Amino acid sequence: MVDIKVNTKNIGGLDKFSAKLTTGKVNIVKGSSSSGKSSLMRGIHLGLVGSGNKYTDEIENLRLDDTKTDQALLRRGQSEGSVEIDLGNKKMETTISKNGMIKGKNSNEKSVFTTMLSALPPTKLHQNVMNPSVDDPDNFDWVLDDLSEAGYYLSWYKVLNSLDQETATLRIKFNKWKNDLQGSSAKRDEINSKLEKLIEQQMNRAKGSAVEAKELGSKLSTAEIKFATNMNNYNEFYGKLEDSKSENEAQIRRIDAANRDLRMNQNRLDEAEDSLENQPIEPDMKKYDSAIEKADAKVRRMTGSLNDPKIKKVGDTFLKDEKSIIKASNEHGNAMYSLLEEVGDEGYQEAVMELQEAKSNRDKVVRDYMDRRRKYGSAEDQAAAARSGIASARATISAAKTASTVSDFTMMEESVRRSKQDYQASEKEVIDLREQMSRLDDSPEAKKAEQERRSLESERDSLETSTVFEIRFSSLQMLPNETLRLSLKQAEELLGSEDDKPQIDFVKTYLTDSQPEIRSRIKQIIEDGFLAQISATSKWTEQEADKQRQETRRIFNEVGTTLFGRLKMSPISSVTLDTDYQLKISWSDGSTTGLTGAGGERTIIAAALLIAMRKAYSPEIPILMFDDITDKLDPRPRKEFLDFLSEYAKTEDVAVIVSELDSSFSTAKVSIR
Repeated sequence: MVDIKVNTKNIGGLDKFSAKLTTGKVNIVKGSSSSGKSSLMRGIHLGLVGSGNKYTDEIENLRLDDTKTDQALLRRGQSEGSVEIDLGNKKMETTISKNGMIKGKNSNEKSVFTTMLSALPPTKLHQNVMNPSVDDPDNFDWVLDDLSEAGYYLSWYKVLNSLDQETATLRIKFNKWKNDLQGSSAKRDEINSKLEKLIEQQMNRAKGSAVEAKELGSKLSTAEIKFATNMNNYNEFYGKLEDSKSENEAQIRRIDAANRDLRMNQNRLDEAEDSLENQPIEPDMKKYDSAIEKADAKVRRMTGSLNDPKIKKVGDTFLKDEKSIIKASNEHGNAMYSLLEEVGDEGYQEAVMELQEAKSNRDKVVRDYMDRRRKYGSAEDQAAAARSGIASARATISAAKTASTVSDFTMMEESVRRSKQDYQASEKEVIDLREQMSRLDDSPEAKKAEQERRSLESERDSLETSTVFEIRFSSLQMLPNETLRLSLKQAEELLGSEDDKPQIDFVKTYLTDSQPEIRSRIKQIIEDGFLAQISATSKWTEQEADKQRQETRRIFNEVGTTLFGRLKMSPISSVTLDTDYQLKISWSDGSTTGLTGAGGERTIIAAALLIAMRKAYSPEIPILMFDDITDKLDPRPRKEFLDFLSEYAKTEDVAVIVSELDSSFSTAKVSIR
């Protein structure tokens, strides 16, 4: 048994609170309403979880980051609250500030699911057991997704799959635009040829007309040719301008990406140089090895004493005689009790705990040293890679600046402006002359020619003229100002042909990113050919998520199958998830169910799941808490539940904490069951 010391400051309704929890026992937190029971337990929960960046939904649900409402964890009017949990071999420290910022040291964010069963506010486990989905009550796939890397891979898959589907649609749109653009040139030439014939026919009709119509027809024919020339010039200049703009924008994006790489590699170089300046010193392991030898000798001594039939017979005889008329002297009795205490179960368990703690302390020192040595050993390579990355980023920036055409771009804008003015002026002249001509020549031939001309011009105006293809991925939540304006060549390179090689290294490097962060990462490399591998990468993340689920399910089921075999008081034989991640509970009577029963039975199911989750995902934290649970049970189920927890606490040497409403205590008090 080990004492766990807890100190809170400005947590819940408490100014300061200190408590000592005992492993191997059920620790009852008694008190009246508003006595601080939940404040203590929620404070411990905060201390175990720490910042918990991955599980913000559950943290918000349990109001662990709440500083403003009536259910705020930070005491009203205070700027900061803190929790210290001393486990003996490790100290956990967490602070929460008025702005909701949480900082944790030595915490484990998975503890938000694995250490607390609470009814108000309800933890996710409590909600799923006590108020499950009507349509799918036994579905507990979240136990795998939230507590393993499967959830990370699923986050990537959701982003990649949406982008993959959108990319497929964009490829279809791009191919249509490309075909339209390639076909529009030939079609435009065909239409212009027909228009020239109409102009020629118009001139021939004008030759046979009156002098005024003849002169007007000659002017109109000249204006039509000028208008066509100016329109072609404008389209040509505008197309070149759009190509120049798209190329410039691509170079700007290259510069931005290179600047990001430059900053990242500079940080890596600084970190590597810091490591090189601090060569790790090999720790002196003598005291740690000595502590292990001492603890190991104690365990062997305890084991030997327990197995010695002579000592066992003396102890049994003494205890038997103590209950009879024969009484031992005080001196002999004290000596015997001291011997029994030393060789009994509690003495043996304490010796085992000392050995485990000694080994843990040594292992931590070794791990820390190996980690520092690894960083030092790879620092030179890291520094070299960082310097190479810096040089590459600077070269990219230089090349992108050289490739930019800002001066030519300004000249082209002026050319476009002038050609547009000429084009619009000639268009106005043609329209005016056409109106005059229609008044002088209203023959059926002229009317038919005018209708045909309008039809041809309308068809010509509808042809694709833009040489820029615009892309804005809604699946990446790109803003309008993030739209990519690409030339034909750039768009072909971006959308690319499909490659069956997934971007595994990229995903693994940023695996723990949130979905917004993933989208941001992809935006940064979208023009580096990533879309060619989007389908393969999407499929790989889906497969990897399933692989992670299966492996986590195996670990969970292994714990859930073996753990309860050692608990005599448990009516449950095993807790497992089948291949569809449906909950399966085997009972001591040989039956197998999913979620079943009410009250005490479901409470034991929830406790069994919590026990399996702690053992599988946060075994280093010897704390399990049940807040606002037992008071809702009838006396008999409550006793059975507490007996079950007592046996588990003793078997696993875990501190079980249970809140209990007791109006005789105005301030929360911790006692041992």
